[in-house]
Amino acid sequence: MKVLYNIIKEFIPDFNLSPIELKSFFEDIGIEVENFLDLSEGLKEKVFPAVVEKINYDGNLKILKVKTNFKEFQVITTADVNLHDKVVLAIEGTKLKNNQIISKKSIKNYISEGMLLSESEIGISEVSDRIIKLPPDFDLSSNVLDYLQLNDYLYELYIFPNRGDLMGILGICYEIASYLKMKVILPNLINEELDYFEFPVEIVEKDGCLRYIGTIIKDVKISISPDVLRYKLYLVGFRSINNIVDITNYVMWEIGQPLHAFDLNKINEKVIIRRAKNNESILCLDNTLRELNGDILVIADKYKPIAIAGIIGGEETSINNETKDILLESALFNKEFISRASRILKVKTESSKRFEKGLNWEFVEIASKRASYLIKKYASGNIYKPIDIYEQKIEKRKIIVNLEKINQLLGTTLNENEFDEILKHFGIKKISEKTFEIPYHREDIENYYDLSEEIMKFLKINKIPSKTEFKIFDIPKYKKSIYEIAINFLFPRGYYEAKTFSLISEEKAKIFSNDYLRILNPLSTEMNVYRNFIISNLIDALSLNIRRNGYGAKLLEFGKVYRNNKEFYSLGIVVGGRKIKNYFENEEYYSPYELKGDIEALLEFLNYNYHFEIAQKPFLKTCLEIYIDDENVGFLGEVKRSVLKFYDIKYPVYVCEMNLKDVK
Repeated sequence: MKVLYNIIKEFIPDFNLSPIELKSFFEDIGIEVENFLDLSEGLKEKVFPAVVEKINYDGNLKILKVKTNFKEFQVITTADVNLHDKVVLAIEGTKLKNNQIISKKSIKNYISEGMLLSESEIGISEVSDRIIKLPPDFDLSSNVLDYLQLNDYLYELYIFPNRGDLMGILGICYEIASYLKMKVILPNLINEELDYFEFPVEIVEKDGCLRYIGTIIKDVKISISPDVLRYKLYLVGFRSINNIVDITNYVMWEIGQPLHAFDLNKINEKVIIRRAKNNESILCLDNTLRELNGDILVIADKYKPIAIAGIIGGEETSINNETKDILLESALFNKEFISRASRILKVKTESSKRFEKGLNWEFVEIASKRASYLIKKYASGNIYKPIDIYEQKIEKRKIIVNLEKINQLLGTTLNENEFDEILKHFGIKKISEKTFEIPYHREDIENYYDLSEEIMKFLKINKIPSKTEFKIFDIPKYKKSIYEIAINFLFPRGYYEAKTFSLISEEKAKIFSNDYLRILNPLSTEMNVYRNFIISNLIDALSLNIRRNGYGAKLLEFGKVYRNNKEFYSLGIVVGGRKIKNYFENEEYYSPYELKGDIEALLEFLNYNYHFEIAQKPFLKTCLEIYIDDENVGFLGEVKRSVLKFYDIKYPVYVCEMNLKDVK
């Protein structure tokens, strides 16, 4: 998910973190930043608006005098430029998108002191063979990078599968504002609509489509999108098509809710949301003819499919220069239907990615109203009251929360008022003493474990006391090794014991530490060093489990590791992925607080005097070191996304490794 810094400030008026502070803040609240770019790098104080004041000719060369707000420059070009055009001038020292550095050049005995830029050269369009022409009234004293949307910062975020709300700017802003105790302001929505325009819409497959909002918009004017819209879209990964399609993509990025616009006059009589019939086919927008079957949800008219629901539209009803009237679709499709169709058809789109992560009831309407507002603004459409169809309204989730349990899990001493105040910042409403209502966009919060995670991050992990009171059933401690006791204790808590090789590849060892022992005569490069951490193989085992059956696990192993030229025993634990569920349960993922709670329960049971301290390890996103009687015996934390990529895991993974044998 690509995020622009400036739009955060539009949604959160009181937002005051710097771009660098925001990058760190994302990590603090559990959102991994995969890439961070200063879009103005190489352009600040090097790129200016200018006006063409004089043109001389030498063959096909144009010798221009262009004037900025502070100086006149001579530029030699062959570009299509006219007297009094306002252009974008790059002077000596400018670094372009292709890493070209602008310098003074001699061309036919003329000195060119700069370059007039095209959109592609400055990085706001994929292909452009024309120089940028600024509006005639553009103020030469203003910063042209603002107009080009380049006076900004870009964050590329990794979004975990259970956080569909973070696939749009609105959800990300709700997340940021929750922790900073700020308010989110919605963008402008449509507030003037004409009476209903009768057009039949029928949901046949009610399990596949939970809500369908169709808005008729008549007399639209199809055109190229305004520059500000085109430039923003390109920066966040979308190709400009026309103003209507661009608006649907922009609102999808802004709100996180996919939309689709149909040419209303190409739809035969009505819209039906149904399963495809066997042997039906549809020519899609990417010019691919796709064969359909009964496992695929489609949007159809009276005679044929006109779109594959939640994935891609059909070419026949697409928007083109002749379009006058449109049907704007905003729908809540069942993510299981979209995921299945995407697998069958082997196609993923920006739309399907969002539906597969799970979307929410509320954003469907917000996105529809936002797109209607922008279409009226940029395409002069007449907006009719939307058709809003659903079998049954989805109510906000309510969960039972025991504050005592949360304090026990986190080691906190929150009182009821403090607890309620924290939850208010997340939009969580107290219904009764122990019942709380979760906002639509936080579908991932299903129980007090999930709630504990938000509270943990809110209070900042290093400020939470870690020692908690656990009452655990007794296990005889005599005549057993400390590790045998530990393993037997963890079995009833859902752990499975793994047995892996003590030899690993050097490549894998280096992920965790440069401290490892090489084998003199290895059998292969895959087994050429001794493992330096047990978790190096346990994560592999978890990855295999996920690939085979799609579910995660809680794994542990006791065995030898080799570091500092020494051999010693260690207990490794890995937890991650989706939990196995029955048909009636919602999808749930393993939480870091389950692992932390299990470790605390174990250490309590063993009567250790322990505490945690914030630390850093190169392979962990967040890390707590474990101390027993002030001796460091291990660590626990969340594995970095870059490490999970090595293991081909897409879900969060949490690990712990302890050397209990050395504790005196």
